[in-house]
Amino acid sequence: MDWKILKARIIKWIRTGSTKKQWNASIHSVFANNCIKCHGVIPGLPDFKQFSVVKSLAATDMGASPASLTRVSHIHLFGIGFIFFFVGAIFSLARGISEWVKAVLISVPFVFLISDVLSWWLTSLSPQFAWLTIISGIAYTLASVIMLSVCFYQMWWPSFRHSGRSY
Repeated sequence: MDWKILKARIIKWIRTGSTKKQWNASIHSVFANNCIKCHGVIPGLPDFKQFSVVKSLAATDMGASPASLTRVSHIHLFGIGFIFFFVGAIFSLARGISEWVKAVLISVPFVFLISDVLSWWLTSLSPQFAWLTIISGIAYTLASVIMLSVCFYQMWWPSFRHSGRSY
């Protein structure tokens, strides 16, 4: 039988509750004919001969628990927030950059840090919010890289330090 059809049967079994009755009726034979050659004899691989093993692997991952999300959220908000605070404080001393550009670049990491942590909670409700996690991480990383690059440039580039030029 075509592997795509077998895969569809397994997925349907998982989505309909992965019952022992369905396992015995049709799914066990799919695993016996296609998977047990490796997943039953090679140490370190799950043993697909046993219903309980396959059932546990077929369970839907619901993500982190609220207690875990709370703990990690606090660590990230305070820890990364302090890093952004110090980077922003150093960047605020940069020369030759308009005040509104400084204000935007200093606030962007904080805004996207909050949206990043919020996206973890929203993703636990719907996986579609995972994109917000990615976008937030990219945004606060870019803003931090820009601020740090300007600071390092102004500290280490001798022609800028001594000429008094601004860009």
